[in-house]
Amino acid sequence: MKRFFVLISILVFAVAPCCYGQTQYACFKSEANKKIQLMVCFKKKKAVYVKFKGQRKIIPLQYSNTRQTDNGGGSPSFFWKETYLVKAGKNIRGTYEFTNGGAYELQLTYINNTTKTKTNFTIMENLAGDNFLPYRDTPCF
Repeated sequence: MKRFFVLISILVFAVAPCCYGQTQYACFKSEANKKIQLMVCFKKKKAVYVKFKGQRKIIPLQYSNTRQTDNGGGSPSFFWKETYLVKAGKNIRGTYEFTNGGAYELQLTYINNTTKTKTNFTIMENLAGDNFLPYRDTPCF
């Protein structure tokens, strides 16, 4: 039993430094319907999955691309958009687009591939992380 605790302690302290700070979450609400809330899990600064409040199932995301645009000397100095796909087999069901126009602003748009409708989400400031950053170290819900 003592060996078990020693082994677990070694594993925890050996693994913890490599994983610390690598998993973060961002909490969003729909602009059209504030009751619709979702959480995005990021690992190593890439979105991994989306989970809607009240649901157990996660929606895996597949990274597609990142585009960065210079703002021509304005403020903020650049914008970036990162795109992730939601797939069902080989079919693309939808797209999540994360856009950032500054140090603290993170927006999310979901585009349904079938209907082409867009749903815009904004950061839930009351669930944001420290220093007004959109990311937090614990799940939103």
